[in-house]
Amino acid sequence: MATKKEDTAPEVQEQEELTEDEKLWGKMVKIRLPVIPGQAKQEALFVGCNTRTWVIPRGVEMEVPECVVEIINHSEEEMIRAAQFREANAKG
Repeated sequence: MATKKEDTAPEVQEQEELTEDEKLWGKMVKIRLPVIPGQAKQEALFVGCNTRTWVIPRGVEMEVPECVVEIINHSEEEMIRAAQFREANAKG
């Protein structure tokens, strides 16, 4: 006797449609570079990753790939290390 086969396929979760940038660069995240107090001219930050570049203005929320955030974080860490090195090796 034949029995009716139940649909046992796993549920497929609906995925949001990826934008063109997300297809190329992965997950996009929102960032906002802080405005530097006491500085009249607020210069934007130039970031390059592989063949693509971004100019990120200060005080404006932007959506960028995670690789851009990683580059900014590494840059800040290296600036801190450089300042510590200069301080440790200052003559005087």
